[in-house]
Amino acid sequence: MNLLAFINWDFKPEILEDPIKIVYYGPCWALSFIIGLYLITKMMKRDNAPDYFSDKILMYMMVGGIVGARLGHVFFYDWAEYKDNLIDIFKIWEGGLASHGGAIGILIANWLYARNVTKRTPTWSLDKIVVTVALAASLIRVGNLTNSEIIGTKSESSSAFFFEYAAKQRATRYMNWAAEGQIAINEMEIASTKDYVTEDNFNYPKGILTTSFTLNKPLTEQYVASLASHIENNLKEQYDYENHHIIGVTDEAPFNISVNGNNATFSIPVLIVPRIPTQIWEAAAYLVVFIFLFFAYWKLEFYKRDGLLFGLFMILMFSARFVIEFWKEKQAAAIDEEDLINMGQWLSIPGVLIGLYYVYRAFKNPAIDTTIQIEELNKNNK
Repeated sequence: MNLLAFINWDFKPEILEDPIKIVYYGPCWALSFIIGLYLITKMMKRDNAPDYFSDKILMYMMVGGIVGARLGHVFFYDWAEYKDNLIDIFKIWEGGLASHGGAIGILIANWLYARNVTKRTPTWSLDKIVVTVALAASLIRVGNLTNSEIIGTKSESSSAFFFEYAAKQRATRYMNWAAEGQIAINEMEIASTKDYVTEDNFNYPKGILTTSFTLNKPLTEQYVASLASHIENNLKEQYDYENHHIIGVTDEAPFNISVNGNNATFSIPVLIVPRIPTQIWEAAAYLVVFIFLFFAYWKLEFYKRDGLLFGLFMILMFSARFVIEFWKEKQAAAIDEEDLINMGQWLSIPGVLIGLYYVYRAFKNPAIDTTIQIEELNKNNK
């Protein structure tokens, strides 16, 4: 195996930066709702449901999913940060959504939808919603990949990703902090070399981080060296939940520095951290779940057993999440490094148990005709 082989992921997540910032993650969310509404409409027509059932479900699911995902991130993963800055909870454009929170939000929204709109059991609509949610989860993980987030543990595999764009963003932040925001970075790149360094039983590919920048005053080599030193010192931080992508090198040659008036360029050696692309693993797993549920609904007619599709969704989705979490970096600072399982896994266990209950319940009870009768609908709406 080639220890130095990895996939370089230098993908810019922004579709548009001005006048407003739009990233690919947003359209992935939007596309999931558009496709989901189309599929649910088809499924409801099979049950002879009126048009307003489909019209109103999008609003309930969108609000429930987004609000739940945001609050799930706040309370499950980052309450220590938000408890002193409650107004930041509303800054959803800055990122921070949790799938477990989204699932809870959708369950609550579906209960309200069943109570106020369909007047039927919540599982009648859940058995349809979960088919589309599985596809939405896959698309959202694609969005996570474009954002270089929800990453896996470091790996020497040739299929591992080096998230170069995220690494450059982090180095840029360090540089801006050191220059007190007065710096204008013209270009930054991280080029890998043919060498590697072994530390803590891991072979890190060696790279060179090169930065050219401009400052609104004449530069000196001493000033540029201090900026380079600041970056390297910050990159030497101990491994933590921020999921670093490059590490500063302590025993290398001095920085390579070039100064020309207000412009400067410097290069520093770094160690590259290739990582398992768990976003792709999850996207693929959830896509398989979607295909299975879609087939089970249309071909096997599992919807005739109330709650069966919902139960299967919970078992398959949260089992996949539980397993893949073993190869993902921890996303919460509060999780003890000695814990055998992380927050995402703890939150997945109830989901699997709920799914098992609904599968048992579905087979314990007889199959039913889910078709809506107009007389029944009129009676329930009185």
